[in-house]
Amino acid sequence: EHLLREEAWRAADAELRRQHSATAAGDQAAEQRVALLNDELAAEATKATTAASELGELENRLATSAIEGAQSTQRAEATAAELEELRARLAVSETESAQS
Repeated sequence: EHLLREEAWRAADAELRRQHSATAAGDQAAEQRVALLNDELAAEATKATTAASELGELENRLATSAIEGAQSTQRAEATAAELEELRARLAVSETESAQS
């Protein structure tokens, strides 16, 4: 009976060691997977930061273009007003010439 208990104890001990080894291997694999996922996450964060930076640059260029467009519109309106003023003066001048 003592030999049976000792054999059972050895079998249980071997099983525990096998499970411990399997658990350690599983833990190592999980740690490697976590490290890989962290690397992937860092890469995605870098991509997101780059995209946000590019978006900011595009927004700045759009705002600059909008300002330039507004300034161009103002210049065009001023030119149109000057043209209307010149037409009005020309009309007055032609009227005065016709009366003389």
